[in-house]
Amino acid sequence: MGDLALIDILAKVLGRRLVIELSNDTTVDGILLSTLPNCFRLGNSKVYTQSDRSPVCCVNCFVEKKRVRFIHFPQDIHLYNIQKKLMECPV
Repeated sequence: MGDLALIDILAKVLGRRLVIELSNDTTVDGILLSTLPNCFRLGNSKVYTQSDRSPVCCVNCFVEKKRVRFIHFPQDIHLYNIQKKLMECPV
């Protein structure tokens, strides 16, 4: 799955509350405020689609830095799962 395919899907639901499950059984939720080519902003969290493009170095984890959570998007998630979560997400 390419980053642009994910960002294109998310761009259609700007302003909505999303709940996204990460691969380590945690969730991140918030209002989708903006999308960029390599990340999107969900409330006070930035979710990066590729770990090598984020400002911190870790894999599938949360990092607190200056009150903003930098979250690496799980590499094993599939586009189908994201679409399903978006359809099931309460507004």
